[in-house]
Amino acid sequence: MGALLVVIALFALPIAGNLPATNPNEVARIELAVAVAHWARLDIGPAAHVYGLSEDVARRKQKIYSDKAPGLSLTAVPLIWILDPILPRQGVTDLPTYWPLRHALTLVLVALPTAGLALFIASVVPSPDSRRRAPLLLIAALATPLWTYATVFFGHVPAALLITVGWVLLLRGKGEEADPRTRWLAAAGGAATGLAVTTEYPTILLAVVIFGTLLIRRTPLPVLFAAGMGAVAGILPALVYHHLAFGAPWLTGYAFKAHADFQAIHGSGVVGVSWPTIEGLWGVLFSPRRGLFYFSPLLLIAPLGVRWTVRREGWREVAPAVVAVAVYMLFAAGFSDWEAGWCAAARHLVPVVPLMTIFALGAAGVLGARRWGRVVLVVLVALSGINTFLTIAVSPFFPPQFTVPLGQL
Repeated sequence: MGALLVVIALFALPIAGNLPATNPNEVARIELAVAVAHWARLDIGPAAHVYGLSEDVARRKQKIYSDKAPGLSLTAVPLIWILDPILPRQGVTDLPTYWPLRHALTLVLVALPTAGLALFIASVVPSPDSRRRAPLLLIAALATPLWTYATVFFGHVPAALLITVGWVLLLRGKGEEADPRTRWLAAAGGAATGLAVTTEYPTILLAVVIFGTLLIRRTPLPVLFAAGMGAVAGILPALVYHHLAFGAPWLTGYAFKAHADFQAIHGSGVVGVSWPTIEGLWGVLFSPRRGLFYFSPLLLIAPLGVRWTVRREGWREVAPAVVAVAVYMLFAAGFSDWEAGWCAAARHLVPVVPLMTIFALGAAGVLGARRWGRVVLVVLVALSGINTFLTIAVSPFFPPQFTVPLGQL
């Protein structure tokens, strides 16, 4: 419990004060939540008039919409209803002041759930000694990009939490029984998976891996049907939002990007994604600019964790996770904007960081049993923790012009 409270405090402390500038990714999400909460409308134009116009918007029929996946914004609506009476007003308007609202939404909907995700990661790592759970929790929370993205109102970590819940409920269970309890768990897992897609569009790739695995494993039809219905329920809010805002359930805001530069990015390939490139793969994995392993070298030992997990549990349990991580890396490497704007590390890879961290911590348990392994582990954890801390102490938004942002900042 003490370690969890430390994590919550460290996640919450950076969420305070007014930053030098707002972030377009956050502004678009918050303005959609405010527009729905205050006026029951999806057009964010009136909110943008108060808070400022984000770059991450779409225009259709003379109206302005957030082009982000709507899940996090829609989840924020009930919280805004609760907070609205106690928050100060933005100027002479009836809308809540931006920064207190942003901080409250980030704390409740991102930071606290991320702490719970880190606790879950530590709990599923095989360990013969329960006293090791606290160090595992601290490493998962503070030596990975989870800490960085727990402090911003982005959809990556909430989507990571949802897809991890779906993964556990649908793939870690036996799935061999069709009794009502199993069907209810499958429905919950499907709903979490669908909500992940509603929160972060690219996680549909992970949903495909999950349901593909269920088919390969010949999951009983009642269980598969329950999971599918849950997934439909989870993704339904996004489909309704697309239909109302953009004219069809399958059209997203990316098809109506307001800014020419973003139109060019998302106009290439399939919504900006083409075949993976060596440059993109190096960029999202190893480059000083955005490399996930450069930012969090602890994750480099995840393949060792895969190897030891296969020895213990076999490929049946491990293969889907390996495929999911590989597919997501290829997606990020094939995205024309793999640098992902102002951000730390490869933010598009955050939804698979929990899976990678589970394997990395599994490898850490084995390395810790050897003297040389402990030295390697301490170095990797220290480097990862320092890099993550720099994003908290300075800024989680690395300018895209910086080639070595951890040094230049």
